[in-house]
Amino acid sequence: MGRTKTLRTALLALASAAVAWVAAVRPADARPSHVGETFRAIHVIDLEGEFEPALAAYVERSLAAAVAAKADCVVLRIESPGGRLDSMMKIVQALLAVRDEVRTVAWVPAAALSAASLTALACDEVVMAPGAILGDAQPVTMTFGGAEPAGEKAETYLRHFVRALATDRDWNPLVAQKLVSTAKEVLEVRAKGVAGRRFVDADDFQQARDDELVDGVPRRHLERVRIAIPRGTILTMSTEEAMYFGFVERSFPDEAALLAELRADDGTVTLVAMTWRERASRWLLGLTGILGGLLVVCVGLSIYQGLGLASIVGACALALLAMVTFTADLANGFSFLLLGVGILLLLVEAFLLPGFGVAGILGIVATAAGVLSLATGFDLESSGSLSWPVFARFLGQFAATVVVGGVFLVLISRVVPSLPFARRHLHLSADGLGAGAVAVPGDVTVAVGAAGTATTDLRPAGRASVDGRVVDVTSEGGWVEAGTAVRVQRVEGARVIVRPVEGPPA
Repeated sequence: MGRTKTLRTALLALASAAVAWVAAVRPADARPSHVGETFRAIHVIDLEGEFEPALAAYVERSLAAAVAAKADCVVLRIESPGGRLDSMMKIVQALLAVRDEVRTVAWVPAAALSAASLTALACDEVVMAPGAILGDAQPVTMTFGGAEPAGEKAETYLRHFVRALATDRDWNPLVAQKLVSTAKEVLEVRAKGVAGRRFVDADDFQQARDDELVDGVPRRHLERVRIAIPRGTILTMSTEEAMYFGFVERSFPDEAALLAELRADDGTVTLVAMTWRERASRWLLGLTGILGGLLVVCVGLSIYQGLGLASIVGACALALLAMVTFTADLANGFSFLLLGVGILLLLVEAFLLPGFGVAGILGIVATAAGVLSLATGFDLESSGSLSWPVFARFLGQFAATVVVGGVFLVLISRVVPSLPFARRHLHLSADGLGAGAVAVPGDVTVAVGAAGTATTDLRPAGRASVDGRVVDVTSEGGWVEAGTAVRVQRVEGARVIVRPVEGPPA
């Protein structure tokens, strides 16, 4: 199944961003090894689970805090299957930004795959535990048929990225690009009379004449050893293979052994963990479609039927969305513009165009788009954060919540406002729940057939003056304008149902 245009654009934008800031990586003439160097202030930062905006924001803040605390080494504990490329870009950019102030060490105790492997390689050093794995960073897109390669455009830019890292760290660029591309076959060759491993492009080796240079050596002086990485495969390395290819210099059985090696005699180790708010935001980020659906349902019901329990639920949903947005650094003007337009359209539908039509539908769509933008960081200038899996998950959650949440709020409103505790102590109104208003307090009775006047618009819930008392009512005839004569049709527990009548009230 073909990839969508949005996904191609997103991956291209992400890859293009990588090239832009990889240019900031300073070249090195065989960077010196730091094996044996010790540090006085080490910060250990957890980088676990799927890469997403909340994790990226947490790592950015933690790196900044380490620099502010004068740490001279940061250990990133990386255990991740990968995730969103835009989140990886933010983390790697933060790592490159602090490289002159603090040494960064990637510690891989189990697995760092896909975006996580590229993040590990962006650190000054990669250290792995025995049995750990690293690699498999080919960009992919998710379709109805499963994961598929993102295509040449995305791979081209990511190949430039990993080759730039390899050049900076004195790794073999050809081997490095096999982390993201299946295109080439890598041969291990040996130069006659020269110690050390060499890895070359199989096509270049086979097609070169005896006097032509391959990896800086005349072809006739090179001897083929083996196929190191076959064509059509992505490089995924065990600890031993990562050391063989030169990405890793040393391995430790556990984190304690690594820290013992890095810490100076008078050094300190600070373990950095997510706060409860950051952990909650990470979890809620996957439920933004539900929060957005609740917000739309509750805003609509509150506007159409007055403030009530739905308003409280909507406020809670909005507060959680705000926490996720600001914790994950996803707030942007585009999101708030869409939300404002959506709510304005709902207000127009409620007060200027009674009923439900184009303005109401557009209001729901604009509000949903605003929440989606908040959840992803997507705006008109940076489309890289919006992908099909994110959009599909959000849309499914949003649609299900609008339907199920609306029905649930209607049903619950028939129970909660009529409870004695709610009537006597909370004085709740069901206006905002879409199931009708609560009747008068328990010491006041309303007779069937009693006449009155609507003191507010009934949409269909509102208030009416009946027998000289203002009570909460629900219109059986739909929207009723304030000042219209009404008559009580029936009383169902705590609910008073009225119908508009012609002429002045009796």
